[in-house]
Amino acid sequence: MRTLAVLLILLLLGCTAAERPAEPAQPETPPAPPASISEQVKTYRSEALRFEVSYPASWRVVEDKVGEEEIVFFLAPRGSYGTANINVAKEEANQSLAEYVSAMKANAAELLSNYTVLKENGRQVSGQEAYELVYTYVQGPYTIKNHAVFVKAGGGIYLITLASMPEEFEKNEEIFERFLESFKAW
Repeated sequence: MRTLAVLLILLLLGCTAAERPAEPAQPETPPAPPASISEQVKTYRSEALRFEVSYPASWRVVEDKVGEEEIVFFLAPRGSYGTANINVAKEEANQSLAEYVSAMKANAAELLSNYTVLKENGRQVSGQEAYELVYTYVQGPYTIKNHAVFVKAGGGIYLITLASMPEEFEKNEEIFERFLESFKAW
């Protein structure tokens, strides 16, 4: 079962959310307001992972492999609390969504320090069966807040995560929901 491998990959991604600038930034202008609905977006399409999504034009996209797993990182511009990221991975899973989520939750509880589930429930993403977890964990001196959505589509299970510092989670959650609304898998 590669569920553990996928979880480990995505846990490494929390590092990006936890990075803080070496020196506190002293902006001369106030920080940008939260992204509005009218913010410019780009469309990303992955033939390898078989999905398409819209994301904020100000975010960077990084395609990479961790071991044999392909993953796509959508990285927010750096803010005063580090950066947020949305990540997409796909696993060919011969399990039900409920079995997969149960295994991921058990692995997270075992591997993450102070793993605390704040919310969980079933949902739909682009008409596909999905399940979501919102949780926190501690990584070094930082608390990371994640929103993980598991989508059964395209012959596998997509794991789509938002990792953010709690101070910026609400703003990034709005972006994440628009990201999920645009997600299409084939």
